Amino acid sequence: MSRHAVPDDELRAALITLKREKPSLGVAKIHTLLLETNLTWSVSEKRVRKILQEEGLLVNGIANTPSESANGGTEQNRAGSTRVYPSSSLNKSLDVNKWSKKIEVRHFDAIKGKGLVATEKISQGEVIWKEDPFILAPEWEIYDLQVSSRACAFCSTIIRDHSPLHLPCRASTVSSSCPAIFCNRLCRLQSDKVHPLLCPARNPASVPLLAFARKTEWLAVHALAQCTSRLLLASQADDESLNLDLQVVQSLAVLGMEERFRVLIDQGVEPDRETWQKAFELYLQTFKGPKTALEQKKLAKILRKPIPESLQKELFGYDAFLRGLGRISLNVEAHGGLYRLHSHLNHS
Repeated sequence: MSRHAVPDDELRAALITLKREKPSLGVAKIHTLLLETNLTWSVSEKRVRKILQEEGLLVNGIANTPSESANGGTEQNRAGSTRVYPSSSLNKSLDVNKWSKKIEVRHFDAIKGKGLVATEKISQGEVIWKEDPFILAPEWEIYDLQVSSRACAFCSTIIRDHSPLHLPCRASTVSSSCPAIFCNRLCRLQSDKVHPLLCPARNPASVPLLAFARKTEWLAVHALAQCTSRLLLASQADDESLNLDLQVVQSLAVLGMEERFRVLIDQGVEPDRETWQKAFELYLQTFKGPKTALEQKKLAKILRKPIPESLQKELFGYDAFLRGLGRISLNVEAHGGLYRLHSHLNHS
């Protein structure tokens, strides 16, 4: 099998990941492990050492590892204070050329993370790319229109006049209604990736969670519910669909809720752990353990295939829930959209 040279940003991301997984290994062993796990790569030990040094993963020539976890990382500066920063990784399945040939994704270092850089000149005011959201949890004014059948439940377009193109939720009946209405058949079809688990007719256990999110105006809870619904429904389709969606979510920069409040506590902001716990209970009732037998039966009709154990760990533990909230809070846009490519923009 022939080997080939590896782009610097891809190699850098792989080495950072290996150091997190195997923090005790030295340069030589990291180099060996890198080549064993990437059989087509051609990388010298000298290049591995250079990148580890640049990332601060070598101390006096010995491989070291940053204080970083799945919830984010910390760095101690010269003054002795601790800086909290998000952790992130690259999505290897992301095809940037699908949106634009004028940009590329680059991983800078463990602290700055990833970002987008221009590969050619971009004119002022030029539209570089347009992108549909991975999930959308719209502003509450739009959400209120959605739940009153006055905006598309998928794309959030406001519906002013009735049209034969507008379609109701397929599960809505007189006895078990859903207010969702869609612009057209395409929107209704695309909504199948998320809507079923958040539909009051198909999964009534979702109603308390969405009501809680609306009452508290907690956009991250609503967006996390949308994201969880998409992942669970992808697991019912096929492994490829789930893997592609998981790569999108897992590559997003993340800073756990506890870690976020380590920064905010200096500003007098205290974490509301009681509210976190309440949201978690409603979240589990929605997606894992509804309270009533009828709700359990309806959920089982949607999630017919067993949920992979790895996905359950990703979604249903309390720490995983707080990590998910932190990830969403960091990446969701003000209007409620979460994006595959746009989430790579580095604002530092």
